[in-house]
Amino acid sequence: MNRLGTLFGLILLIAASYGVYYLLQGGHNDVSEEQEEEVAVEVNVHAGRVSRSVMHGYVLAYGRIEPAPAVGNSPPADVRITAPADRIVTEVMCVEGQDVNQGDVLFSLDSRTAEVAVREAFQAAELAEKNLTRQKQLMQSQGTSEKLLQQATYELARAKDELARVEIERSLLQVTAPISGTIVRVHARPGETVGATNVLAELVDHKRLVAEFRVPSDEVTLLKTRQKVAIETSDKAELPDEGTNSFEGEVTFIDSLVNTDSETVLIRASVPAESTLRLGQFIGVRIVYLERSDCLVVPEESLVTTTEGQTVIAVIEKDRAFQKVVRSGLRENGMVEVKGEGIYEGMQIVTTGAYGLLPETKVRIITD
Repeated sequence: MNRLGTLFGLILLIAASYGVYYLLQGGHNDVSEEQEEEVAVEVNVHAGRVSRSVMHGYVLAYGRIEPAPAVGNSPPADVRITAPADRIVTEVMCVEGQDVNQGDVLFSLDSRTAEVAVREAFQAAELAEKNLTRQKQLMQSQGTSEKLLQQATYELARAKDELARVEIERSLLQVTAPISGTIVRVHARPGETVGATNVLAELVDHKRLVAEFRVPSDEVTLLKTRQKVAIETSDKAELPDEGTNSFEGEVTFIDSLVNTDSETVLIRASVPAESTLRLGQFIGVRIVYLERSDCLVVPEESLVTTTEGQTVIAVIEKDRAFQKVVRSGLRENGMVEVKGEGIYEGMQIVTTGAYGLLPETKVRIITD
């Protein structure tokens, strides 16, 4: 009986061992089949080619169109016209939107007291001139002294100065345009009393506008005056092209101070006088500081950053895509400069679909 039990136990042990071996062998075959299927998976991708192009280094910024500030002997492009003294507005000779020339009369102020002052000064000058003439005649006949003649000469000069002063004050009551431009606001009305602190009108020379914007302080070292600036009225700054709403100017001013709140620096660029840009308009600008020719470039979507932080492109060879490490450089208009060993013009690469590919992947190129 014991021998039968031992024999039965050995049979069970052999059967169990065989079952375990079968399970292990079958599981191994499944894994191998899955791996083979994974390698054999075909991924649909779009393809492109490595090409050569001229690339630019540039700084992008956003700002607004502003009136040009005063520079040297040139007045500012926007002025606020005020009254020379406390007076009543008697006539308004301008309207909003009106183009005026420098020296055009825009407002007339009450000049009655000024007219009285001019008449009195004129009469005083006449009397002083007659007295001087009389003193000269008496001097010829020894009827006066040198002192009285000098006194009469001095009084005539003072009377003429006073006449000139009150005439200037009267002329100022005819308020004129200090620059040529367009009336953008009229604040005074006939019959109103105005003073030296009251703004009568606002005037802007739309032919003298500037693009004003700020750039990060760490990018200012790339910029210099007279560098070309592309001014774009949309949210995308592009170099001027025929048929686009872009204008070309140049850097005219780089502030020496950094705004401590935003860590930015104020920049101004010229605006073409014939442009259609308007005061206060939001703009994007692009300042080109570098031009590099004969660059190898690829579309931006073909670049992928791996989990190890490397930048790679997927190079296509027959029906396979292999990752190749590259260094990226200048970027412009959706293209990126790339450098790396074995990269050459005309090389076929994966564009759309490059993200998520394995280091080696079977691919099928689609054209739609």
